[in-house]
Amino acid sequence: MKEKRDESEIEREIPEYSDIVDLMGRWGYLQKKLVMFLFFFGFPNCWNNLGLTFMAPKINYWCSSNLNISDEDWKKYMLPKEERDGKLTYSQCRMYDIPLNNSNSSDEIECHRWHYDLDFYHSTIIEKWDLVCDKAWFTSLSQTLYFSGFFVSMFICGQLSDRFGRKRISLLCVIGAGISGVTCMLSPTYILFAASRFFIAFFRSGSYICMYVLVMECVGKEYRSHVGLIQKYGWATAYIILPAIVWLVRDWFYIQLIATLPFFLLLSIYWLVPESPRWLLSQNRLEEAETILKRCLKENNVKVENLREIVLFLSEKIKNEMGDKRKRRANILDLFKTPNMRKKTLILCYAWFSSAFGYYGLSLNANEIGGHPLLYFFFSGLVEFPAATIGMLLIKYIGRRKPQVGFLISSGIICILAAVVPSNLLELRIFFAVMAKLCVSASFLIIYIFSSEIYPTVIRNVGMGTSSMCARIGTLVVPFLKELGEIVHQALPLTLLGTFSITSGFLVLLLPETLHTHLPDTLAEGEQFGRI
Repeated sequence: MKEKRDESEIEREIPEYSDIVDLMGRWGYLQKKLVMFLFFFGFPNCWNNLGLTFMAPKINYWCSSNLNISDEDWKKYMLPKEERDGKLTYSQCRMYDIPLNNSNSSDEIECHRWHYDLDFYHSTIIEKWDLVCDKAWFTSLSQTLYFSGFFVSMFICGQLSDRFGRKRISLLCVIGAGISGVTCMLSPTYILFAASRFFIAFFRSGSYICMYVLVMECVGKEYRSHVGLIQKYGWATAYIILPAIVWLVRDWFYIQLIATLPFFLLLSIYWLVPESPRWLLSQNRLEEAETILKRCLKENNVKVENLREIVLFLSEKIKNEMGDKRKRRANILDLFKTPNMRKKTLILCYAWFSSAFGYYGLSLNANEIGGHPLLYFFFSGLVEFPAATIGMLLIKYIGRRKPQVGFLISSGIICILAAVVPSNLLELRIFFAVMAKLCVSASFLIIYIFSSEIYPTVIRNVGMGTSSMCARIGTLVVPFLKELGEIVHQALPLTLLGTFSITSGFLVLLLPETLHTHLPDTLAEGEQFGRI
């Protein structure tokens, strides 16, 4: 009789744990430790994403000479003048094909060697590989190749983590990112430099994706917004530190070195991070899951009896949930089959593209905004803190759609204002650019939450993946804004950023509000949700 009574007690106890986080604690010491780990992940993420701005800065250069004369005499007699940025100045890519004492000839030839003004920077990749004149676009190409690494990683690392585990793949990716960073620093050629940057992005993105999923699987649903906010603060902290690093070292090699070191520091404390218990249970690795859960319960100071029986119960529950998901698995075509879902998908994709295009357009083009790029970059990072905080408060109390529309349109208008500000009002132009950055940062935060609530449950992952892919397309285009401004007009990049942002803001008005609403689960509910 006693054995039967114990079994009934177990049966009554087990259903209380409807999810793995109910068992190990929804927001204890373990979860806070994992979130802080994610916070510090933001440092190498930010420094590698944005560091090329200072490894390939805007520096002055001109054709060099072997003659024993001053730079001013050389420019005066041997360099033709041309209009650049609305001013008449000495050519950077052409010189006269004449002896010094014959200044009447107008024959010009292309430069083959250059002299670089390195008064502030000690070393850059510009002068290391002569990325000027007909090779100036190589710097933008290397940044596009870097973002291509993200694009490829999205399709590979997520699947690998589902098969081999969150921690294991994240760990391997951190090692890969560290090795790629060292290769980048020691690259003897531009080709190896650009290729290693691609792999930095590939492994960096993979490590972060796996770690983010691991953390989200270990915290309660009501605390997931905390995770997003804290990891955003980590990125912003690294953002405002980067100008100080550049000011101190002023050398592309050491900038890359500092951006690489955190990978090895994170590697040294990986033993503090457990594998995801949810993933272990989904793989029927019950003994490992039980061992990890004991550790988690100890860290969170939670006492549980009959742990083995509860583990068996939760394992069956997770496998049943996974079986149900496989039965109703959808694909990307379901996003476009019906008119209302197609409309919402296209608007969200455009909004993601515009947000990424605006965010990285204002971040990576610090050298083209005007003034000292370090000062602009610092304030551009500083506004990330209020942007994240204000954005989270607005979506909590006002909703998703109105703040999204407001931030997108405001960012666009301010970008256009910055584009038309005359050059003699440089401080005003920088102020507008920083305010636009605040708005687009908040927009980027909100669009993630907004999109996840608009897509129905059965295609939420597919929808978010498609939207994120559109954002990556925006980042692939951004690096060439600099060349576009030089070829057409210096105001064009900011004008384009503003135009995309404003149009996407008005289109978001056509989306439904999701605050305090029942979110769709099926494709049919998704088609009816927000239908006029």
